[in-house]
Amino acid sequence: MSLYQIFRILVSICIAGAFFLLFRKKLRRKTLYIIAAALLVLADIALCEIPVENAFVTFASPESAAQYVGIDHGSFIIDGADTGLLISGETGEYQERIFPKAQDGWKLSGEGATHIRGFYSGTDAAIQLLQYKDTAEYYLLVIYMGTPPVLSDSNGSAFQLLQAGDGYTTDSIFAAYVPQYGASYAVTINGETVYIS
Repeated sequence: MSLYQIFRILVSICIAGAFFLLFRKKLRRKTLYIIAAALLVLADIALCEIPVENAFVTFASPESAAQYVGIDHGSFIIDGADTGLLISGETGEYQERIFPKAQDGWKLSGEGATHIRGFYSGTDAAIQLLQYKDTAEYYLLVIYMGTPPVLSDSNGSAFQLLQAGDGYTTDSIFAAYVPQYGASYAVTINGETVYIS
């Protein structure tokens, strides 16, 4: 269990416990337990969406922020203007999370801050367009079944090869920061153009 999770559980217990102590003589015991349990769950959900640590902690790197939230294998970082996409995991199983940059380091993002804004699934390719909430920060993740393809997009983004597929047991995985995403954004894979919206 990560420090991030422990902090949220302890603060949620404190909030529910404070409610219990304040209202233990004013409410019936059964009602008190139900409300305290609901408050515990709601506090945990709210704390996962609003990282209060950002008020007093800045991380030196996206990897250290990822370790704090319990992501152990920070494999790749794709830098954007105001954020960075961290891709973690091992061969075949990846997780992605976007962390915001701060003036002197990196901050935490809420659990729901990384949004999938576009998706394409073809016979030999899957594409995800990711966005950091309430910003113009977009990233593209391309999984191609086979050896690395010729890949480009309508913005001229710099694609990074994260994993080279062998054409049989592993897939090729690419990621890129998309600085100016628009409605006519397209990705070209081996000459085939796909519009992502």
